Amino acid sequence: MPGQPTDENTIVDQFVATITAGVSGLKTCEAFAGQLEDAVKQLVRHPAVLVYIESIPFSEGDETGELLEGEPVVSLLIATRSLREAAERQTGAYDILKACRTLINNSDVGIDGAVFGLTDQNLFDTQPGLSIYRQRYKGSNIYFT
Repeated sequence: MPGQPTDENTIVDQFVATITAGVSGLKTCEAFAGQLEDAVKQLVRHPAVLVYIESIPFSEGDETGELLEGEPVVSLLIATRSLREAAERQTGAYDILKACRTLINNSDVGIDGAVFGLTDQNLFDTQPGLSIYRQRYKGSNIYFT
């Protein structure tokens, strides 16, 4: 039997809550319609994480036909000024990546019955004074209304 039905907003909110509770000094960014450019600007100024749902492959519904099972792929863009802790004591990318893995991998992030597993992690972009990594987590046992 599935856990509590959920939706896309709840998933993103739960990821943000999990990350902010476990990583201090971190700014989170949310991108709503027309605001992605602003979120990217925020990533440049702070050690920050942008949480978004990359895709949701849907499969069959539950036995009542009221719920649809999905396996959302949730991505984190983790941006810092340095890979390691900087002289100004800013948290480095490697520390944030490790903290997110510890907090999220094989957990439910507060969504009853769900499990999110790390699928990959890679360097997304790098520029002088900015490193952006991406982590992807695939969810299972998640039902949408």
